[in-house]
Amino acid sequence: MTNKYKTQAAELVKLGVSKLLEADKDFDSEKILSSIEVPPDPKLGDFSSTICFDLSKMLKKPPALIAKKLASKIGIKGSSFERVETAGPGYVNFFLEFEGFAKDTVSAAIGKKIKPKPAKKTKKITVEFPSVNPGKPLHIGHARNAVLGMIVSNALEFVGNLVVRMDYPDDLGLQVAQTVWGYQNLCGTPDPSMKLDYWQGIQYVEVAKKIDDPKVSKEVNGIMKKMEEGGNETATFAEKIALESVDAQKITTQRMNVFSDVMVRESDLVKNGVVERAIEHLKKGKSLVKEEQGPNKGCFVVKLGHLDEFRGMENPDKIIVRSNGATTYTGKDIGFHLWKFGLSDTKLKYKKHLVQKNGAVLWCVVSKDSGVQEHEHESRGEEKPEFNSVDAAINVIGSEQKYPQKVVKKSLEAMGFVKEAENLHHLSYEFVVLPDAKISGRKGTWVGAGVSTDEVLDESVERVKTLINGRAKTDPSLSMNKKELADVSEKVGVGAVIFALAKVSPDKKIIFKWDEVLSFEGESGPYLQYACVRASKILSKAKEKQIDTSNLSKFDASVLSSEVEKALVRKLWGFCEAVDKTALELKPNILTEYTTELASAFSSFYNLKQVLNAEKQEERQARLALVLATKNTLEAALKLLGIEVPEKM
Repeated sequence: MTNKYKTQAAELVKLGVSKLLEADKDFDSEKILSSIEVPPDPKLGDFSSTICFDLSKMLKKPPALIAKKLASKIGIKGSSFERVETAGPGYVNFFLEFEGFAKDTVSAAIGKKIKPKPAKKTKKITVEFPSVNPGKPLHIGHARNAVLGMIVSNALEFVGNLVVRMDYPDDLGLQVAQTVWGYQNLCGTPDPSMKLDYWQGIQYVEVAKKIDDPKVSKEVNGIMKKMEEGGNETATFAEKIALESVDAQKITTQRMNVFSDVMVRESDLVKNGVVERAIEHLKKGKSLVKEEQGPNKGCFVVKLGHLDEFRGMENPDKIIVRSNGATTYTGKDIGFHLWKFGLSDTKLKYKKHLVQKNGAVLWCVVSKDSGVQEHEHESRGEEKPEFNSVDAAINVIGSEQKYPQKVVKKSLEAMGFVKEAENLHHLSYEFVVLPDAKISGRKGTWVGAGVSTDEVLDESVERVKTLINGRAKTDPSLSMNKKELADVSEKVGVGAVIFALAKVSPDKKIIFKWDEVLSFEGESGPYLQYACVRASKILSKAKEKQIDTSNLSKFDASVLSSEVEKALVRKLWGFCEAVDKTALELKPNILTEYTTELASAFSSFYNLKQVLNAEKQEERQARLALVLATKNTLEAALKLLGIEVPEKM
């Protein structure tokens, strides 16, 4: 799969612009490349340039007039294009010599060239997700976080970046302290019949009912203080049960094919001096101001009221260090990002925590005084695990955290780290709404409400089983044995949830409706899986009929001349474009939309064209090549989305 045609169109435009301006100097090559787009209608061409709208501002002439002159300057002899035309208010449209384009595009997909670019001369990027607080199960909103982080990481890695998938649980928070109190005063032994994170969540609800009692509140605050101090029995126990909770949560995330490279806990930053050094840095750089009066008296704050982003806020200044000397969560987050960008002189050590379902090691930070040595980082092929000193950092965090994320960014700027601040990105996302369900951790409205991710996944799988069994009653050929039913239901049910969480733009709320999630038509996970399975079935039937499929690369591309065949070829070409755009804009819905369109184009092709029963051998060969290319591309796209494909549906 290649973008050479887009690059070639840009080069032709560049040469044409140079002739038009009668100058040898470049006219912003990047702007020319970014002006190349795919028109919404193939009748308008395969590629189109909008550069004439930019030239219009320079030349003070209408873009349509400039387009006509530019088109006359563009020479396509020896290129992959058969003609250039102008259209509308100033577009320059390129029409491909389609046979060569089809041959290249389909052959690339057949040859399994749909693979990640090698991580050379590219960025090292950390993506922080899902970072769920211990002491509770993931609710469906957390699942959206996990899915967004997973797909963005996969896309960034596919286009050639070295990606560090980082999990950052807050194991020093109030919820952990309350959970410790619950162990000590309610029931110290978890119910073995329950998943641990779910059990801890229920216990947290019981503690929350008692937290208004001054005695309980005082005891919980005492536990928090000991946790912050570290080096005591309470802190050790808190770390243990928090880690057990996170491990239970990871059973859920791994079920959705969400994996991490390293886990950095809040306590790790405190114990290893990352936070302390960050506060010292802030004070030296005069980024922190100690308030001498007012409600923040005695606190060190970052002053933000003078900045446009915070102007008009009632309390724009952010407390970093409280009057009692305790560092706030945002203060720790600033220290965390100094470390991420390699701006902290603290070097962390790691140990192998667990081997995940995909075979990759999850590394965990160890205390500097634990005596644990750095391990060879086998899973990444590096001599030592180096998870920081990144070029860019992406934090997948809910939209309600926009303010503290801006505080971290502006604090880096205030310290003089402008480049790092520019490369810190907040992938903000909105809530997931399940009709008739409420999510309140403290009140416990989630208990038994079917809003935990485990419950949603289980329900999805059970609904798929019911659908399969229902169809098998009317069509016995669709029946499956117990093992097949379990495998297909799991992959389709989980895939349906993943797709539902990814297909909506992160800045929009999701209304989770089962009839849409599990639909086998239109924009849904099952629809994409079915398209992929159908392509595989066609190829299997070809082998059953003893049709040679071993050398499909030798096909006659001129045969693929109908509109549905051309549409499918064009859509196949768009795969890398979709992944590039997903990585650039940090929007997984771009990839889900593309994959849906590819499945739809394949469905149209399959419904209108005979493949195995094609009249001519060259037609059958070319169409089988197109089926194989589609199968490979769908599999690649679904892999990036974290969706597994069952063998049958």
